[in-house]
Amino acid sequence: MKLVKVVALLSGGLDSVLAALYMKRFNFEIFGLHFITPFSSRLETSKLRREYGDFYNKLGLKVEMRELGEEYLGMIRKPKFGYGRNVNPCIDCKILLFKYASEYMKEIGASFMITGEVLDQRPMSQRIHTMRLIEEEAGLSGIIVRPLSGALLPQTKPELDGLIKREWLLSIRGRQRVSQILLARELGLFEYKQPSGGCLLTDPEYARKVRDLINHNELDLFNVELLKIGRHFRIEKIKLVVGRNHEENQRIWNLCYGKGLLMVPLNTQGPTGFLNIQSLPHEEVLELALGILARYCDEKDNVEFQINIAGHEKIKKLIPFAKGKEEVESFRV
Repeated sequence: MKLVKVVALLSGGLDSVLAALYMKRFNFEIFGLHFITPFSSRLETSKLRREYGDFYNKLGLKVEMRELGEEYLGMIRKPKFGYGRNVNPCIDCKILLFKYASEYMKEIGASFMITGEVLDQRPMSQRIHTMRLIEEEAGLSGIIVRPLSGALLPQTKPELDGLIKREWLLSIRGRQRVSQILLARELGLFEYKQPSGGCLLTDPEYARKVRDLINHNELDLFNVELLKIGRHFRIEKIKLVVGRNHEENQRIWNLCYGKGLLMVPLNTQGPTGFLNIQSLPHEEVLELALGILARYCDEKDNVEFQINIAGHEKIKKLIPFAKGKEEVESFRV
């Protein structure tokens, strides 16, 4: 007998994995789909792919991982249904992911889609009226099955078509995770990611930096990747990024070389700095940027820096005094 193909939308969290493993019990052929967005993690995308790939392989789930880029940023800039508490456009995000999942369903000939959504778990996107809205906007009305809360929700097309029995569906509701943890044990799932609002857009500090990019018309893939590294400042509307440790210094160098102005201390240990500008700035801007960098060097006075920028020979500059803590903080994004 040919198994019914089902797409399981996976986030890597407990609920979505539970939904996939639970429905696998009923002899569906599960095709996992995991989207990596620019805000999925502070990890580099290649590392994130490996981490999730290993996780899903251990669970015996075959998963397609797809990256979303500029189209996702377009949604962030102008979400039709607005933001949550920070810059998290949860409704618009879910609609976009569902639309792409719908395309994948057509590619493989899947009959319906399952998610790990739990009724009333998230205030913005997991209320019953919002779930219906998202389905309608994505063109998927009636063919999304939510196994963890399905017994509390209206019948879906797969139920009406006899692909799913009502008694298979669970009645988990709200923000408590007791039922999910018990189900995980029952399914033999003992290692999983803890719920922490994985999307960086829900983090207030990170969201503030994203708003800064939007306000300066700089929300692109390069600047979003840069947000995951270092301390961030604005000097006369120019972004300055300062590394916090050796690893970040290396990432800044690798990511930013040839894309702006790189600054490295020569006569003491300290951070790599990046000014997002294509030509040498005014002298006062450069001195201010170097003064901020000097604040984080081991020796704070008479720091000599090497400055690298495309089209110029390497420049050396001595900064007599580091900027004070209060002045530095006044430029913080």
